[in-house]
Amino acid sequence: MVYIWEPGVNKVREEILSALRDAGGVVSGQRLCEDFGVSRAAISKHVRELRKLGYEIESVPRLGHRLVSSTDLPIEIEVSRYLKTSTIGRHYVFEKEMPSTNSFLGNLAVSKCHDGMVVVADRQTGGRGRMQRTWHSPAGVNLYFSVLLQPPKSPSEIPELALVAAWAVVRAMNAVAPTVDAGVKWPNDVLVGGLKLAGILCEMQAETDVIHKVILGIGLNVNLTRKQVPADLRRRATSLRMETGDVLSRPRVMGEILNSLEKGYRRWLKDGLGSFLPELEERSVLTGKKVRVKTFGKRIEGVVAGMSADGGLVLKEGRKKRTVYSGEVTLVRPRAG
Repeated sequence: MVYIWEPGVNKVREEILSALRDAGGVVSGQRLCEDFGVSRAAISKHVRELRKLGYEIESVPRLGHRLVSSTDLPIEIEVSRYLKTSTIGRHYVFEKEMPSTNSFLGNLAVSKCHDGMVVVADRQTGGRGRMQRTWHSPAGVNLYFSVLLQPPKSPSEIPELALVAAWAVVRAMNAVAPTVDAGVKWPNDVLVGGLKLAGILCEMQAETDVIHKVILGIGLNVNLTRKQVPADLRRRATSLRMETGDVLSRPRVMGEILNSLEKGYRRWLKDGLGSFLPELEERSVLTGKKVRVKTFGKRIEGVVAGMSADGGLVLKEGRKKRTVYSGEVTLVRPRAG
């Protein structure tokens, strides 16, 4: 089932939930009927729908309903409590399971797209990253979502958004998990201690100089435990829970990322990627290190000297510098002996 939120949609359900939250105890069914102008049958239906979303609501005959605990699903009702955005996240689609949030938006008719639309899945069956790699996407622990943007920019500038999104994720981590020292790995990863915390996939649909859709896919490991990580990924992946020892609220983390992303997106539209370079350089995990970049069938080695204002990775090879704009980056380990 797909849950779509826009201002006014499911308003009664949200008001019932708010009333149960604010009461801190049992609220009579009669009072809910009178407050919201609906029947007891309608109240019961809304309560059932909230339970399906993971809310624990106790119903006591002849007394009423009591909210016992809230859901950790990153659904619109919960995420909107933390949103401070004007555009991003104001059209919101949630589904418990789908093949890929990027594919969902990629296949959506342009007439049904909205700038800032967000699509979220609790589990992806076909999650993917760059180079068509599979993204491990178990239910109940992480965030998997895509944001649709329609910027008035040229297609050549769009790859810069992957770095803007990485900046936004790191900035959000400062708010929700300040002890986590997250860094940016060009072009699209967020790492902690050399282990991947988040990945970003930027895709575009355009004709010549007309952009129809930019889709920013973000996968963030939130409450994933070491046991839940496949054996072949344990030396490469981490999560906020593994780094902090705490279980975090996924709706709050989601809200902070969307807030940060909208600020970054607006700044990018106005000032370009160059305005982010000092912060990206400060958080870069590659600067000063020797790397090998596999791009277009070639392998280029050099010491990372920084990033360019148009999103490239600047490599120093002896006295020469060159900039690469795409590719797979690996560290070059010093030879023993």
